[in-house]
Amino acid sequence: MPAFYSLGRLYLTTKRYKEAEDALGYAAEHNYARALFSLGKMYGAGIGVKRDTDRARQLLEQSAALGDLYAKGLLGKFLFFAGRGLRERARGIKLFVEAVRGSLKAEDLEAVDRVHYIARNLDKKGLHSEAERHFRRALADYERLLGPEHPTTAVSCHYLAINLENQKRDREAEQLLRRALTIYETLPTTSDSCLNGLAQNLTRQDRYTEAEDFLRKELLSCETTYGPGHTNTAACLMHVADNLYRQGRYREAEPLIRRSLSVYEEALREQHPYVSSCLSYLALCLDEQQKHSEAESFHRRSLAIQEGVVGSEHPDYAHRLRDLGANLAEQYRYHEAEPLLRRALAVCEKAPEAHDPTARALIHLAAYLGEQSHHDEAEPLLRRAVAMYERMNGPEHVFTATSFVRLAENLTNQGRYAAGEQLYRRALAIYERVHGAEHPFTGALLSHLANNLDGQGSYHQAESLHRRALTIFEQGRGVEHSTTSSVRLHLARNLDEQDRQVEAEPLHQRSLKSFEKDFGIDHPRTAAGYSGLAINLDGQQRHAEAKPMHRRALDIYEKWFGPSHEGTIQCVSQLATNLDGQRRHTEAELLHQRALDDHRALLPGHPITGRIALLAARNLIALGREADACRRALQARDILSARVPPTHKWLRETLSFLEEHCATGADG
Repeated sequence: MPAFYSLGRLYLTTKRYKEAEDALGYAAEHNYARALFSLGKMYGAGIGVKRDTDRARQLLEQSAALGDLYAKGLLGKFLFFAGRGLRERARGIKLFVEAVRGSLKAEDLEAVDRVHYIARNLDKKGLHSEAERHFRRALADYERLLGPEHPTTAVSCHYLAINLENQKRDREAEQLLRRALTIYETLPTTSDSCLNGLAQNLTRQDRYTEAEDFLRKELLSCETTYGPGHTNTAACLMHVADNLYRQGRYREAEPLIRRSLSVYEEALREQHPYVSSCLSYLALCLDEQQKHSEAESFHRRSLAIQEGVVGSEHPDYAHRLRDLGANLAEQYRYHEAEPLLRRALAVCEKAPEAHDPTARALIHLAAYLGEQSHHDEAEPLLRRAVAMYERMNGPEHVFTATSFVRLAENLTNQGRYAAGEQLYRRALAIYERVHGAEHPFTGALLSHLANNLDGQGSYHQAESLHRRALTIFEQGRGVEHSTTSSVRLHLARNLDEQDRQVEAEPLHQRSLKSFEKDFGIDHPRTAAGYSGLAINLDGQQRHAEAKPMHRRALDIYEKWFGPSHEGTIQCVSQLATNLDGQRRHTEAELLHQRALDDHRALLPGHPITGRIALLAARNLIALGREADACRRALQARDILSARVPPTHKWLRETLSFLEEHCATGADG
């Protein structure tokens, strides 16, 4: 309505009275106070229209009722000089006094508005501390002049909250945002920006469930105000979807992202940045649901749009490039993934302000290197990422905790279990505080920690964590979900290490069946299922049943990763042990030697290298080559004693072997 009022005023100054009456009349029909006043003044003075005092009085009454000071003043004069009787004259005096007092108050408000304007400019320039003083002064004056429940007071609270957030004082800002929202809720329409602001504040505090409530209110308000097909509604859909994604509720987030994408594609051009953002979010959501092939096409579309919008040297482009690289790595297409991940990191490192994209690029490249068993090369990248997250968010933030998990995983894969365990436990304390003890994110971390403890030989302690993680995933993701099956497989392997193979076998069988259904019979995840069940059967002396599963697992790993991959090498060692169980020692010897040479070249000091050396020593004893066997066992002892505690099963088995077969004994 301000536009029609301004247009009417313009017509008045140019004496185009008919157009002025129409424009002001339209604004007056929508209860715009200034238009009602101007139109009333036209009728009262006969400016361009036939003089009509009754019509003028009616319009001025409406404007005065809406609080317009000029209308109150003019109506007060009219009633005092032309009113009917003493009562109307008295009312005229009252209205005129209110107008005068109000004008004085308006002058005060103009001064407060100027202070508030200065504060906003200081905030924009990054002078947050100085801006805060002005914001607080303005808020105090608004409360004095307008009252603590006035909408303008709410706006002032909101701006001060933003200032405090810029100073990373989210807890203080939260209270102001809640106060502003309480005021807004008394009005006919709630402020969507305040709902979103409070939700984002809670999100920064890792309080996602509380934030979700406000984001859903924002979405409902947008749908009511703008309709389901409006771009503002699409933005609100993405706000809720992002919140669900952060909570790990990917299936719930996906339909909201698809709705938002549909609105943006309909309302905006196909190459719009909002379309790119939606495509990227949808791809990531599908990735988290293991739908990598479907996700890839969305990653590529998003990348193409982003390149057209910002060019190929911008951090936002690198962000999309990194996500595509990670998607390809999840599909085990490492040769395609590596150049994308390295290029993404190079682009981010050229932009000094792009700390978060750089940290994420470091983590994704490190994950790729880890899949290639280049753990020593990945470690410094992860340490850089951890340092960046600690600097950006502090040591207790959930993003920092996630970087701890990645570094802990790297250290565990290097056989440095104690250092990895310490980081896992730091991250677990943060995850339980932020997500809760029963959240799938917490469950995944429990599973990681349990695997670390397995590596240290702490099987009983690990078992309880495996079982807790399995319960969380069965309840949160479903009993047949692929991630649930992976956690179940880890528990089964733990039981195998405790020589509880009969108890473990049905868990292996169930996991393998799930992998075959979800991924097919030639997938690496399925190969892990074949390998786990084969080892279990070997432990029950059912070597003939186990052998074809060992062969199938080895064939899959060699096909996907080649002969020098860590998983392939372990499959070779496991097949050799199976042949030993069938007394085919000569055939097994070549495989033992191959596995030991390859694993020692890849991870020379890793406990698994020591384990493979012990298995090779047992093979040599069976072949009657005691001296060679003792040399292998001593190698195993040296590796294991440097990395695992004295109580570890593998080290105890090695020492027993030396005592039984080698003249030098365990101390030689």
